[in-house]
Amino acid sequence: MPRVVIYTKPTDYERLLVTYGTKSAARFALESRGTSFVEKLEIHEVEHSARRLVESRIPAEYQRTRITSLEQLTHFPFLESDIIVTVGGNGLFANIARFVSDQPIITINADPHRNERLLALHDAASFEGLLTSVTSGTAKYDRIPLALAETDDRRQLYAANDFFVGRGDQGTAAYTVRFGGAEEHHLSSGVVLTTGIGRTGWFRSILTSARRLSGQYTLMIDDGPNRTDTSLRFVVREPMPLNNASLFYGTVNGSERIEFVSDMPEGGVITCDGLLREPLIFETGTRVTITPAARFVNLVVSA
Repeated sequence: MPRVVIYTKPTDYERLLVTYGTKSAARFALESRGTSFVEKLEIHEVEHSARRLVESRIPAEYQRTRITSLEQLTHFPFLESDIIVTVGGNGLFANIARFVSDQPIITINADPHRNERLLALHDAASFEGLLTSVTSGTAKYDRIPLALAETDDRRQLYAANDFFVGRGDQGTAAYTVRFGGAEEHHLSSGVVLTTGIGRTGWFRSILTSARRLSGQYTLMIDDGPNRTDTSLRFVVREPMPLNNASLFYGTVNGSERIEFVSDMPEGGVITCDGLLREPLIFETGTRVTITPAARFVNLVVSA
């Protein structure tokens, strides 16, 4: 029988209980700052209702296990036969995608009234039918591409959403960039490179700021998130004008690569998916190549 692996993260309410110890103390802390405690509790209850519904629809003969933190996820021993279920928001898929291979991933949107259906695609009520379709071989999938960063000494890092190349303290990064036959030296606040599913959030905020500051709202038009797009986009944060540099935005297609060489004696890092843990150290002379990866994960899109 297959094993169902359910991945969730603590709700804000659960984190508040850890911080303040009791419900009443958490309520007092939030409400004294003008923040609604009731809303946090409502969101918690909606999410837990979705979790209970999902778990109640797993056949009794199936094995099941839960992952409830990034720390667990990092060291979890996945099996090739696992069926993975995320219950929560869109970010759970990106968290888990780097750690799996060909296992099917069913993404349950625990609160569809608050969460967009970008990657958390399904209501909890549809879980039973989706699970049946996966085990019977009739489920339909999107193959979601990852990105790969590899240093000259063979250290590797995969990303589902994005890479950041720069300084861990967000200070001024110094590096050389090589792309499309051009080579430039940059001083900037770092570079963000995104996959098709990563063209939201941080990446779009950088583009929006650039448009507003330039007054040119058609500058660097981006086509938005696209789950199956194998190309990467890159954008440089707050570039300093050096020697007519122009490699500030672009697209890295499937057969292409972009290369960075560090000129930072300390503090240089490459991180993935907004996570600072276990970065690639990117200090003076280190060369890193970033490409669309020849690696995909299976997102269940329908029964």
